[in-house]
Amino acid sequence: MKAEIKQIKGQWFVIIRKGDNISKKPVPDKDTALKVLSGIEKQLNEKINIDAANDSKKPDKPEKAIIEMTSNEKAEKRLIELTSNLEYDTFGSITKRWIDESYQYLRKTTQERYLHLLVKWILPKFARMYIENITRGEIKTFLIGIYESGQSKSTIGLVRDVVSNIYLQAIDEEIINHNPTTKILKRLNLEPSKKIKNKPLNLEEMKKFLETCKYEFSEMYEFFMVAFYTGMRMGEIIALEWQDIDFEKREISVTKHFRRELVPATKTDENRAVRISNDLCKVLKAYRQRYDYYRLFDDHGKYYSQNKIRDYFKRILKKAGLRKIRFHDIRHTYASLMLSLGEPVHYVQSQLGHKNASMTMDQYAKFIPTNQMQGMNTLEKALTHQKN
Repeated sequence: MKAEIKQIKGQWFVIIRKGDNISKKPVPDKDTALKVLSGIEKQLNEKINIDAANDSKKPDKPEKAIIEMTSNEKAEKRLIELTSNLEYDTFGSITKRWIDESYQYLRKTTQERYLHLLVKWILPKFARMYIENITRGEIKTFLIGIYESGQSKSTIGLVRDVVSNIYLQAIDEEIINHNPTTKILKRLNLEPSKKIKNKPLNLEEMKKFLETCKYEFSEMYEFFMVAFYTGMRMGEIIALEWQDIDFEKREISVTKHFRRELVPATKTDENRAVRISNDLCKVLKAYRQRYDYYRLFDDHGKYYSQNKIRDYFKRILKKAGLRKIRFHDIRHTYASLMLSLGEPVHYVQSQLGHKNASMTMDQYAKFIPTNQMQGMNTLEKALTHQKN
């Protein structure tokens, strides 16, 4: 368990981390925060002393760690174990140098994915092998084995990407002169689908989903209202706190997301303000009267796991008699409905947090009403007419 104090937007908090669980308690001022922190540290020291005394009575049992590690911390520890004390041109040693030189430039979520793939599959297989001795056939067999264990083509693609990066590092260091992973997925027929087809719900289906949720799974109604009425990503909704909502301005400040642990940044590393409708505003105000914890959505003192949210989503779809779609298709539902109802592209872009309007257009142009599409070509037609 770890404890710290932090000031967020003028409000002091005592933050307690225990494994993957994070609780944040508001306090009036810094002095109070320091006193509370001191009390927690005292209790922790007393626990350590008690555990040490108990361990001394049971010397034949291994010592228990007082501080629990998050899944990322465990993975980082395992990474160090797998890449230490190796010959210079072994796969594991080159991996370590790639991490030291290039890993930091990857997006944080990509770092997390790569880290877990390295320690779960890649390094246990290849770490101690000299990279020049690893054959293309061995890599093929390795990838096929992971696929046959039940992993998706998308995961196999990520594993291949990580292995390829290690080989590129070795090429830069002039240890080898070719990358055996080139076009390997194509030869194995394991290439991930290049584009996942969006499957947004229509207005009637959305209404049916929310009504089913309200009466059959009421504990999740507000969560899915936020999802359908804002198009926010799942991790952004899980991380929401009441201080993020300005009811007077009717907007939500999106500054963080949750993925196994709280990440103090959005997926794109850019904060945004999401406008909320009158109906959603009323629902959230009523919800706050019943539930005034600092976090909007809390699972017995923990953040909701994404798997639990997906499980609820599947159950509601089934109960409502709706077709199977992904949770991310709620985001597509929001965007497609907003555009089809005549909202400007730039407004939808801003709500979704896309970096530019062209990204929004690439995905959702087909949902823009015909008269708007014609309007977009008006200037072009006028210029053509002027030339003639």
